[in-house]
Amino acid sequence: MFRRIVLIFAGLTMAALILASCSISGGDDDDDSPPPTATATDEPANTATLAPELTETETAAPTATGTATPEPTSSPTATASPTATSTPTPTSTPTATPIPIVQNPFENVPPPDIVLENYKVIYAGEVITPEGGTETLDIAIEQSSPTRYHLKAGEEVEIWVIEDATYFRNPDDGSIFQIPSAVDPGLVSPAAYLIQVPDPANVPEALSTGEEEVDGRPAAHYSVSADQIGAFGLAEGETINDPEGTIEIWIDNELGFISQMDIDVEWTDENGTRQSADIDLLVFDVGTTGEIAPPI
Repeated sequence: MFRRIVLIFAGLTMAALILASCSISGGDDDDDSPPPTATATDEPANTATLAPELTETETAAPTATGTATPEPTSSPTATASPTATSTPTPTSTPTATPIPIVQNPFENVPPPDIVLENYKVIYAGEVITPEGGTETLDIAIEQSSPTRYHLKAGEEVEIWVIEDATYFRNPDDGSIFQIPSAVDPGLVSPAAYLIQVPDPANVPEALSTGEEEVDGRPAAHYSVSADQIGAFGLAEGETINDPEGTIEIWIDNELGFISQMDIDVEWTDENGTRQSADIDLLVFDVGTTGEIAPPI
């Protein structure tokens, strides 16, 4: 299919060229009285009896003192039974919600030019062919209204349509000239070039990955497995072996058109040849594209 649309592109280009020709201290004892003085006596027996009494006093005092001071006991709080450590209650690990699979999400998706009057589109595509060649498409469209738009396709084609007037840039010298109004507008309209964008209408299923914004507009995001690359018409009639890569598509919530598409996939065909497709599409400035004026 890609080769077929490239042929269409080439045909359109040829038509244009033809038309162009195209972040503690202890306290002091307060008792100052002198120690008692012993009185001399002729009876030595009494002197003898003082010694044991003093001895008793000396030995009693420490005993009394020792008894008066209670033995320190350990704090009951410190010796209390250890505080029990709470055991956390195990919590179950939440089960991830499976990503829903949507059947035929792109079956009725319209191209942007069908539902939009004011918008811009950029599309770049590069495909490695079975013959080892590279086919490339590069399209840019600015449209302020269905009758005012500016379109570029590669280096060969640049067209302005302003109401009933159509202008071309000559790829050879860059000059711009107006062509006769008799030229069929369908040949130089955005639709004639947007048909070259790979169509996902035949993709059987995709994973819905949530909602995001594309250029400020809410959109549903889908992921398509690489093995479905053939549904895009990029490997029509060919066997898809060992596909690798990503396919991401965003659908505008309000109007339902594809607002963004990113394809980066490689695969091997039935002949063992490695092929690839690298596609980028973006629709932006919806409703804010300035008026397209004549180039001259």
